[in-house]
Amino acid sequence: MIRTEIILNSKLIKKIFNSPDKPFFEVSTDTRTMQTGDAFVALAGESFDAFNFIDEVVNKGCAVFVYNHNESRTSKIELLARQHNNITFIGVTDTLSFLQEIATFHVQNLKKNQLRHVIGITGSNGKTTTKNILFHLLNAILGEKLTCTKGNLNNHIGVPLTLLKINENHITSIVEMGSNHPGEIDFLCNLAMPTAGIITNIGKAHLEFLHSQEGVLKEKRCLFDSVMKNTNKKGFFIINNDDEYLRTLPVNKNVVTIGKTKENIFFLKNGVEIIFNHEKIRLQNHELTGIHNFYNLAVAFMMAWMLFPDEKSKLINAVSSFKPSSNRSVWIKEEDKLIFMDAYNANPSSMQAAIEGFIDKCTKEKVLSENICFVLGDMNELGATGPALHEEIGGLIKKMHGKNAIFVGRFAKSYQKGFGESSQIYQDVNELLKDWKKIKKKYEYFFIKGSRSLQLELLMDIT
Repeated sequence: MIRTEIILNSKLIKKIFNSPDKPFFEVSTDTRTMQTGDAFVALAGESFDAFNFIDEVVNKGCAVFVYNHNESRTSKIELLARQHNNITFIGVTDTLSFLQEIATFHVQNLKKNQLRHVIGITGSNGKTTTKNILFHLLNAILGEKLTCTKGNLNNHIGVPLTLLKINENHITSIVEMGSNHPGEIDFLCNLAMPTAGIITNIGKAHLEFLHSQEGVLKEKRCLFDSVMKNTNKKGFFIINNDDEYLRTLPVNKNVVTIGKTKENIFFLKNGVEIIFNHEKIRLQNHELTGIHNFYNLAVAFMMAWMLFPDEKSKLINAVSSFKPSSNRSVWIKEEDKLIFMDAYNANPSSMQAAIEGFIDKCTKEKVLSENICFVLGDMNELGATGPALHEEIGGLIKKMHGKNAIFVGRFAKSYQKGFGESSQIYQDVNELLKDWKKIKKKYEYFFIKGSRSLQLELLMDIT
């Protein structure tokens, strides 16, 4: 909830009709989820303008309606303001800038009181999984004093909405930050002003606009620089030292580096052991798959431990009960079938890590290659390197002795070029769905992964 005076102090306000009579407001930008008494900010873009839903929002009982001011709307607003004198109408120069501005002022105000930690998380792969693990761990000790990014609200609209959900009872907030263009992480950091941070890794992601892994590092390290600036180098930061790009970041006593190269992290069956300050910490979890996810677990645990050193036992106990969700690296049991589903996102780095983790599990469980089927969808936003990177992943499956593969999407032929002609290709998931029952009967283990736009999770609806 945001204080009314923060809303009214915006420098972007042009006109106000009716004065608000509440000290606090929840902020909404979605007509579907808006609640009675909310302050509704009518965002506008190239193909939409929420101002067009003003009658619906007013009838649902908004307390404040914020809109892009122009003279052509004045008569409409004046009429509604007379008819609904309990609703405040605020015209601003730009509703998105207004949302971002009040979110920043809101966090600044909360930091003067109880809010102690704003933890930023970014990276090419695993940032949402790391966020979810960190939330699970901290929730065990903070409960309702903790808040975090919901879903994928990690961009220039989502981050302000996340910040506006922080209230005066919260001690800690976890803010996920995504980027596919240069300068976006820096902008989000200026909104959130993080006091601690994690960069999960630097991979081959969003190369269409970031061009190279060096470009990815330059973009992601903005979080590191922001934390150091906001805290006078006293903010905690956790670095995976096994990432060749992240290990170039400067360190100090508050920057914790972990990795095999530091000889302070060791991977176990269904777990990881961390050595820090002459202590050995063993973390066990039977739901996670692949070394990449145990790196995510390790950095999340270290962040939680650094921020709350007296709660080590509770944090260790919480590790074992974490379960992946929302089609992210989740294992699904269906009668005699076991399906690894990761249909939320995909890039070459995350695809390679997931395939290696999946094959490692299959090897340990002595599953025959003939009983395994790989289903891979497009990896998006790779620019000119896209075809070659898809071919490389197809070749990786072949190199690791995969025998059955299905490729879906516009890069299916590129995958097939690397894997071989024995694979099947489909234009989209709807075409694959026609054959899915027949395919499913032939195999016991399935690996399913692709970018969100492919909607590979629809395969789970067919039994």
